[in-house]
Amino acid sequence: MGETAIGTVSETSRMYTVGFNQPIIIRQNLLSKNVINRSVIKVFPNPVKDILTVQIQLVNFNSAKIILTNIFGETITERSVNTALSTINIPLQNLIAGIYFLRALDLNGNLLSNYKIIKAN
Repeated sequence: MGETAIGTVSETSRMYTVGFNQPIIIRQNLLSKNVINRSVIKVFPNPVKDILTVQIQLVNFNSAKIILTNIFGETITERSVNTALSTINIPLQNLIAGIYFLRALDLNGNLLSNYKIIKAN
């Protein structure tokens, strides 16, 4: 399911992966001196018509923020996750077809995952 990532850029504390249909990204990221992020985030379906599902399994912390933006960086929706295991359904049926971005952040603003979402008609 999904295509192989077509590009990855790593920094000291963050990793960005660009590609299509990336339903699962397992990240190992140094967030602070002794905390390693091994959270699992699944985003599906992609492309999406009506409802985008985000499944989150947080490791080493229990809170995160999910932010959906348009290509101009304007926030479409923002949701808080307050449990280690969560499923969030985001209705997209009222959005126009196009490209959107979904970011998962910890409460300190560190990027956990970044997704390119294709909204289909």
